[in-house]
Amino acid sequence: MNSTRWLLIGSALVALLVGFYASNRLNNEPDTAPADITFEELVLPDLSGGMQPLDKWNGKLLLINFWATWCPPCIEEIPLFMRLRERYADRGFEVIGIAIDDEQKVRNFQDQHSISYPVLLGGDNGISLMQRFNNRLGALPFSVLFDPQGKAVHFKPGAFSEQELEALINKHI
Repeated sequence: MNSTRWLLIGSALVALLVGFYASNRLNNEPDTAPADITFEELVLPDLSGGMQPLDKWNGKLLLINFWATWCPPCIEEIPLFMRLRERYADRGFEVIGIAIDDEQKVRNFQDQHSISYPVLLGGDNGISLMQRFNNRLGALPFSVLFDPQGKAVHFKPGAFSEQELEALINKHI
């Protein structure tokens, strides 16, 4: 293997270990975000170049998921989000993916995997945005669940299991 490939493998392992550490450490903290956290003022670009205000999804149970194309647990969650979004769409559940990654990599990933929910670009502000949502370590994946009134009711460092996310959806719909 050439040195570039080893560097990529090493980077992925470091990211995975940081995510695992953060998930284990932060899962022992309360599962509510600070009271002043809202998504109403957030406007992010989508993959077609348009700007999407997150408040356009007001009135829905909204899962915002921060992810990256180089993050194995992030990639593993995507089919789960697509399944549950389809299953609960008629009850008002929506998923928004916010990519913390290079725009072209996200476009290529979307072309290959056809993510069925909206994907927005976090860009340079993605990490600071996650920190506003109580992800102090910047671990990926990271999700915030907002009730239909726009209040953060759960935040999750690390990947969801299907049973865990489905229970949260049923609790808040």
